[in-house]
Amino acid sequence: MAQNYYPKRRSDVSVRVVEGETVVLDRQGELIHQLNQTASSIWDRCDGKSTLEEIANRLAEGFDVDSETAARDVASVVGQLHSLNLLEP
Repeated sequence: MAQNYYPKRRSDVSVRVVEGETVVLDRQGELIHQLNQTASSIWDRCDGKSTLEEIANRLAEGFDVDSETAARDVASVVGQLHSLNLLEP
């Protein structure tokens, strides 16, 4: 994925935080997804206004990891969110 890609959450999914974990209800796909802390942080930043690079930079700061690890994690999680059809095409 290109670093200047602006991932955006689908507006028709329901999101709740349950006991500190983000739960995404996809009625269209009839699925429930539970996101860990890292994935939740990335999900929150998929607002259509932040690039992958910006999301990775904020992740690196928030989780005290190096920028390469953060970039790799963001690309992986965003790819998974895409494959689950939780992001806008």
